Amino acid sequence: DRLDAPDCNNGVIFDGFPRTLQQATALDEVLAAKKRKLNVVVELKVDDKKLVDRITGRFTCATCGAGYHDTFKRPKNDGVCDTCGGTKFTRRPDDNAETVTNRLMVYYRETSPLLGYYFCKGTLRSLDGMADIADVSKAIFKVLDETK
Repeated sequence: DRLDAPDCNNGVIFDGFPRTLQQATALDEVLAAKKRKLNVVVELKVDDKKLVDRITGRFTCATCGAGYHDTFKRPKNDGVCDTCGGTKFTRRPDDNAETVTNRLMVYYRETSPLLGYYFCKGTLRSLDGMADIADVSKAIFKVLDETK
């Protein structure tokens, strides 16, 4: 069992799990059997429209993988990668408004009930997921440090 591995002795981070109340209660049972518990659950609060804009605007250099965005981080010279000089760019097929909107609907239907579940357990911490990535990372690490 993965949770029994030596590299998990000081804790683990579940990213994107659990996604449903059924998974959350099953996880609680597994952790209780191992005499372990969840210290904190981090919610990244986002504005749906801005999230769709962020995701649908992403693109990468096909040569080196450098990341860009239509609004927030364009190449210095249009059509030329700042890192390698490449001129071909790609977008992930699922980075489109329809797919992102469908994923948000699934989140609200299946995953958002977990917020109340973990709030009642006293483990939920909500953070601004729309902040700069460095600030979001810093806030997450701060919460993790506070709840060791």
